[in-house]
Amino acid sequence: MKRSIRSDNIYYINIEKNLKNIKPLPLSILGYNIEYILPETNNNSLLSRISNVFVTDSSLFISDGNRILHFNINGRFLKQIGTQGRGPGEYVSVSDFYSDIIDNEIYILSPFRMLVYDFEGNFIRSFKIDFPCNQFILSNDTLVFYPFNIPDPESESCELYFTNKSGLFLYKTMTSLKRVNRGLVVPRSCLYKYKNNLYFMEFGTDILYKINNGHKEPYVIFDFGKMKINPDPTVSEALEMKGKASIYKIMETDQALFITICWGVTDSLTNCYYNKVSREFVVLKENKFFNDMDGGISFWPKIITANGSFVDFRYANEVLEKVKKIERDNSKHPVSNAQTLFIKMANKLNESSNPVVILIK
Repeated sequence: MKRSIRSDNIYYINIEKNLKNIKPLPLSILGYNIEYILPETNNNSLLSRISNVFVTDSSLFISDGNRILHFNINGRFLKQIGTQGRGPGEYVSVSDFYSDIIDNEIYILSPFRMLVYDFEGNFIRSFKIDFPCNQFILSNDTLVFYPFNIPDPESESCELYFTNKSGLFLYKTMTSLKRVNRGLVVPRSCLYKYKNNLYFMEFGTDILYKINNGHKEPYVIFDFGKMKINPDPTVSEALEMKGKASIYKIMETDQALFITICWGVTDSLTNCYYNKVSREFVVLKENKFFNDMDGGISFWPKIITANGSFVDFRYANEVLEKVKKIERDNSKHPVSNAQTLFIKMANKLNESSNPVVILIK
């Protein structure tokens, strides 16, 4: 296994050479405590799925792609944020959302429109967005949008679009990679915030940039070798890109990069952990951290909160299946005290319960 290095404030990570470094990693390397939030399930709060979550010290906001529900940190349902519809102050759907814990506002991105509500669900303002977009982030009082990456042989495409919190245009960055083969639209890319800095990686490229006032500085360089994806394929080429990889998502802490690799243009994803101290790149066995904390369900962070907690969510049937497995193994491996607590939590669920939110602190 070849270790990655860092020099001149740039990380160099060799994806191709390290993909065989597959290891089981324990959940305890992320934190010391595990907490389960069981969002209340009733006629007004029933969630068929979760598309995104946002956790604060006192609240839990969950989107299913159609609406946003507000729960307290113990899972009690409080209210729906806004209403779904086409009238004033209503959103058609939820493409993405972000909670501003400084001003206690919820930003909801709906097709070609941003709507803002307070934490009580009251509508505050909205503004139009002139481009297709379903991904954004709030960074230092600036809204940063990732417009759909649409190939266009006749003009350059916008990479990132920056506005103030009321939608007033500030500036934009242009793509460094010219895409001309019409057909493959990229609706999402690697965009995240760490320590109030913004980081972005364009589809099909191998450089993760740190962005400061529109200026880009290389932060991580990935070496895909022969596995590097063609960033501008035709539609037929895109459907046949087996074995070709790109970076789908990155999250970061002081200790590590959490890297998700996408294969081809499918939903086949591989979760990886890069230790910034030891420079070791690990592909997680079974794509998740194994749960050595309470013997419960495995874990991969969907988000990292502002206070450094890791958040995952798992559907009720997955949790119940894990309990059945523990019970089947009971004759060979007696249930521990920690597993007993996990089972006690799971016994509050049934197949129609809302998904369980898991926090590691």
